[in-house]
Order: sequence, then structure tokens, then C-alpha cells
Amino acid sequence: MKFRIKKINSAKPVPYWYRIICHFEKKGYIANGLTIPFLIGARPTIEPGQSLLSVEELVHEVSQYGATIMRCGYLDEYVLGSLDQETEAISEYYKKFDKLVVTDDSFSDKKSIDEVEIFLEAIYRPVISANYYSKENGEWRDFSEREFNCLKELQ
Repeated sequence: MKFRIKKINSAKPVPYWYRIICHFEKKGYIANGLTIPFLIGARPTIEPGQSLLSVEELVHEVSQYGATIMRCGYLDEYVLGSLDQETEAISEYYKKFDKLVVTDDSFSDKKSIDEVEIFLEAIYRPVISANYYSKENGEWRDFSEREFNCLKELQ
């Protein structure tokens, strides 16, 4: 499978979080996607001088740009992945919030992107407030040296 960075509007740059997802997928670092705290915490490495997005801001941006979301069984967390052509082609069979495609039964009780944003904000705001961005062995923590080096590949 080829991973391509898509551009919805050539005048608009590809969001930093989408570049991270595509890079990590292409390199084989991830299988299903990256957690919301990971993508939020990675911003200063990818875009020095820029402030962290809130969970609500990230999820809103993702819903406008396009990506997938699912519950990762390994991490027991929600992860965002790239919206590849195969998934986009069958996206009519999945629940969608604008351009955010839910590839499992997560959010079946949510009726709007606002409800999804509020739900995810409640889960991940405390994690991010503690400066934890990565989860390993069931515990949230800061980035590992390996993860930080993988992010620096995008600089």
C-alpha cells in the first residue's frame, strides 16, 4: 500500500499532524494510527514556536481535513490514521463526522462532531495537562528518545 500526503487545497499546507501520521505509517512505525495526545504533543518538534492545539481544536481540524479514527485494541486508546484511497472509497459504509471517518463502532452514540470533541477532550485533556503524550504498557508518559528521534525525521 502506498501512502501519499493528500492536499485538499493546494494553497493550504498539509497540517503538521497529517504529515506525522503519513510519515509514521510509511516508515512502518505504526499500524492503526497515533493517539491524540501524541499528535498534540508533537507539534513543538514539527512546528517550533507554535502552541499546542487543544483536543477540541485538533479534532475539529481533523474533521475538516480528513482522517480516520478508531479504538486501538493494543493501546486501548483512540487513534487517528490517514484517510487512504481504499478507505475513502468505502467511507459511505462507515460513520462519518464531516471528513473524519470512524472505522469501527466507536462513537455510535455520538450525533455530531461537537459531541465527539467534548467526549475526547474529557478523556485526553488531563493526560496532556500532565505533559504526557505517549502510552506504553498501559501508562501515559512523555515521548521516548526513540519517538522523539522519529519525530525529528520530519524536520
